[in-house]
Amino acid sequence: MAGYEQPSPKDALLARFLGDSLDHDQEDIEFWRTASDELRGRTLWRLLVQGRYIAKAVPNTIAAQEDRTRLILKPKAMSIITDYE
Repeated sequence: MAGYEQPSPKDALLARFLGDSLDHDQEDIEFWRTASDELRGRTLWRLLVQGRYIAKAVPNTIAAQEDRTRLILKPKAMSIITDYE
C-alpha cells in the first residue's frame, strides 16, 4: 500500500506497553483544569487518606514519616527518601 508506514518495532512495543494510559492522563489533566477548588481539595484529601491506608498495610516497606516520604522505583532497585526538599 502506497503512503502507509509500518510503525517501528519500538513504537509498536511502546504503544502496547502504554495502552490507553495516555487517554487516562488526558482525562486527569482535564479534571484538574476544570475542577473547583473544593473538588480538588476533597480529591487530594481522599488521596492522602488512601495513602495512609496503604502505608498501614505495608508498615515495613514504607517509612512512618507523614508527607515527607518519597518512594522511588527504578528497574531492579527501590529507594525510600525521607529527607528531601
